[in-house]
Amino acid sequence: MPQDLSFYLIPDIHYYEPSLGTTGRAFEDHVKSETNCCESSAAIFEAVVDKILSDKTTRLILLPGDLAHDGEYESHLSLIRQLHRLRAAGKKVCVISSKHDYNDSPCSYNGDRRVPVKGTKKSEIVDLYRDYGYGEAIAFDEVTLSYVVEPQRGYRVLMINCDGEFDLPGLFTEHLILWIRAQVEKAKKDGAYVFAVTHFPILPVFECCEFVPESHVRSWRSIARILADIGIELVFSGQMHIQSVNKFVSPAGNTLYDICTSSPCGFPGKFRKVTLRGGKSAEIKSIPVPDFDFDRSGLSVSDYFEERFRASVFHRIRSFLELERDGLNAYQNFSLRALDKMTCGRLCATVAYHADDSIKDLKVRDLVADLLVAVFAGDPPYSPETAVYQDVRGFLGRIPLIKRAVNRRLSKDTGETIDLEKLVLASISGSKALPDNNLVIKLK
Repeated sequence: MPQDLSFYLIPDIHYYEPSLGTTGRAFEDHVKSETNCCESSAAIFEAVVDKILSDKTTRLILLPGDLAHDGEYESHLSLIRQLHRLRAAGKKVCVISSKHDYNDSPCSYNGDRRVPVKGTKKSEIVDLYRDYGYGEAIAFDEVTLSYVVEPQRGYRVLMINCDGEFDLPGLFTEHLILWIRAQVEKAKKDGAYVFAVTHFPILPVFECCEFVPESHVRSWRSIARILADIGIELVFSGQMHIQSVNKFVSPAGNTLYDICTSSPCGFPGKFRKVTLRGGKSAEIKSIPVPDFDFDRSGLSVSDYFEERFRASVFHRIRSFLELERDGLNAYQNFSLRALDKMTCGRLCATVAYHADDSIKDLKVRDLVADLLVAVFAGDPPYSPETAVYQDVRGFLGRIPLIKRAVNRRLSKDTGETIDLEKLVLASISGSKALPDNNLVIKLK
């Protein structure tokens, strides 16, 4: 039986070199829809590195993609300088890339202008990060840039890169699947416990995400079944900036757990420490981002992250309403402006449903933000006994024609029978069997 293995998991750093510009109208327009705090990402990650350096016993750090903000070459170099601090202290850092790490419209910002800067080619990633995983690989796939490391005797880590072999992010090709099978078979033959790291979640992080593009791997049921049946129990993922733990059981009875972790540079601002106890259990702990050296206008770290998250939600709602106004008449435009200010009580009244007194004066957009905050933080509190759950259910129950239309559309797209009301309620209720933040998983 292998000894215990501990490691840190830090997805979606989205590191942005601040000298590229963090002020001015162009930059402010750029970050309006961002949930990540790119202007402070350098200070945030430096504080995270300081926190990890204070842990003298844990050597392994896994970074599952979206290392840089938008592929800026200078952002990669600046991030690598922080990673060097970890390496100099005897830590082992292993990275994979994803779509934000190369050729993603890299820019600097100067007043009202966005100025293109040197980007990063996908072919440059391996050389840039050779000291951070690739150079220590015991197996490497040149097609996908996936690789295997052995952090200590008795453990193998599959660093699976499915970030766009054919410009289709989240695609597990037949080639990649065959490579994974071969690596798992070799690990078993060598008596090693094997787990996987990917950027894209294997499983939908919550029920409604099943229909969100790039929120999980393509053909996720098939891929989850394959991974579970070849003997992979644990997959650690990112991409969605959410705290979520999900479980899949294949028809053959094999179990796969997908542990998705948020970005350290945006709400809810957490990373994880995982301890594998001899391949018998996985202890998973969520760690809040520590205090960092940046002017947050008096806000705590958690409030700073949440304020940015809510601002992004409001901006996206407004952008959607503005988009929908194109080509509409004056009455329709007035209706959309009213919707931006509508309270839950008024919305429920339009379908002859009485909202609970505790939320009737809450703006609909604020309720949407509250729900998203709860879901992305993990372990959402809206159980069936709460007023929010009951009012969402009550409202959905009064719009049968809309529900049927949406159900038909989703069912047509997926080939399965879809129940919109069930999906929404399951997403907000936190009714899953597994906690999203701190838990112990028993392994076979």
